[in-house]
Amino acid sequence: MTIKKLALLIILLHSIISFSQINNKTDLQERVSEYSNEAINRERQNRYYTEAEYKLVSELEKNSFQATANPDENNELSLFLKQNLSTQDLKKIDYHKITSSFLFKLNPYKLDNYDYTIRLTFEIGKDNKAQNIKIQTGNADFNKQIKNVFKTFPLEKLNIDTENKSAIISVQLFCRENKKTIIKASTNAVYDVTPSLNECQNLDYSKRNSCFYNELNKYILKHISLEAISKQKLKGEISIYPRFSIDTNGKIFKVNSIAPNTIIKNEIDRIIQSFDKKILPAKRNDTTKEYFYETSYILFIEKT
Repeated sequence: MTIKKLALLIILLHSIISFSQINNKTDLQERVSEYSNEAINRERQNRYYTEAEYKLVSELEKNSFQATANPDENNELSLFLKQNLSTQDLKKIDYHKITSSFLFKLNPYKLDNYDYTIRLTFEIGKDNKAQNIKIQTGNADFNKQIKNVFKTFPLEKLNIDTENKSAIISVQLFCRENKKTIIKASTNAVYDVTPSLNECQNLDYSKRNSCFYNELNKYILKHISLEAISKQKLKGEISIYPRFSIDTNGKIFKVNSIAPNTIIKNEIDRIIQSFDKKILPAKRNDTTKEYFYETSYILFIEKT
């Protein structure tokens, strides 16, 4: 079959989606809501994990985190929080709002496995201080309060490698015991490094991820079958969602992408399975771990 002037452009969408071009707040909220609903419906129709698989993955992650973090009510971070937060402050935590959030709607199994622990995540900046601090308590004002408190805590007391700029670092702050929220914080920081390529590994967290996605993007663009795509008689923007896991040896497995039809899905899966660059596996505190990837691309197809 001869392909006549088929132009194919693949654009990488970083993170969830870029809303930087939207200036009106109402339009932004509507677009975020629209995208969230699309993601929820997409996930409901195309489960990556079965319920049993998700429970197993969730349990392994929880056990790994707890074993590394070693939370304790009387360690330095817990005592520091007790000095700066009151019992009344802890009542600001709204678990209903947390479990009504996008992440829980996206994964119906998540609620059944929620352990009522609350973690704070951050990155290490060039000044060796915490940056991009994130926490979800179900209360926006309390989120800000905790962030401001945490900024004054000496990171060296968490036994953390502050030179590791490519990790997302997590600490548990609170848990629920006997239906009561208590301060039970991490003794050690848990730092997770995502899979990478040799040319990306020394970059900071966001650049490291972008580097990996960009290399995968270029590989898809180079190896995609224009003949297979042209036979679909599609035109304009087509969204695809590559999904796959990377094992502790850096090998890709369980490729199960989402695409407009089976032909395109099989083509994207084929390319990802053939990705021939050496992948450095994900790590948690220097121990390799399996990692699930999901990202978004737009195929723009123009036929003349």
